[in-house]
Amino acid sequence: MIIIPAPHDGGYLSDEVFSHVHVVTLDLPAPDSRFDSVVVNNRSGARAGVTHLIEHGHKKIAFLGLSKSLFTFQARYAGYREAMTRAGLTPESYVDCVSQDSTVTAVHSLLTDANPPTALFAGNNLTMRHVLHALNVLRIDVPGKIALAGFDDFDIADVLQPALTVVRQPVYQIGETGANLLFERIARGQFPTKGHRVVLPLELVIRRSCGCHATAAEAAKAK
Repeated sequence: MIIIPAPHDGGYLSDEVFSHVHVVTLDLPAPDSRFDSVVVNNRSGARAGVTHLIEHGHKKIAFLGLSKSLFTFQARYAGYREAMTRAGLTPESYVDCVSQDSTVTAVHSLLTDANPPTALFAGNNLTMRHVLHALNVLRIDVPGKIALAGFDDFDIADVLQPALTVVRQPVYQIGETGANLLFERIARGQFPTKGHRVVLPLELVIRRSCGCHATAAEAAKAK
């Protein structure tokens, strides 16, 4: 089985029924140490994206995401905080954007603050869509009024105006690596007590929403 575990509900995988089932998890670390997993370095990816905004001269950058209880958002927010503190800047509080309406309210509150952010970092592609909707409703110019970058690429990110600067996950490679790990498990016919965790690299894809005059082909490896 190849599984993307549901948040807070991986305990069932420790059940005896799975003791002789080959399992590989994607996106989240395996909840049982017996299983293999394929993940990305969420923390370093977010750190690279936020550092890029800081290098543009932004000193007040807001992080927006879905529920902070999710593993990926905890790691990405930690990367954001690390980038800010390394630059001697003060990290902002986590902004929860669970819906379009709540995101409009949150972005309006941020931008009408006495000391508003000059850049936003969206924690995943759904958050980015909520943020884009909010900025459109509020008629905020990107990147003229505020710079924008986020975690996750998606199909039209490079054709939007402006095209979006993102941290791109190797989606195809995640699936391919997970399948190969599973085939290796099946071929060995063994059920080890300690599985492997494969961490794949990310790319910082620099486009125009952050204020760069770059093309979609210009990308830098996220270290």
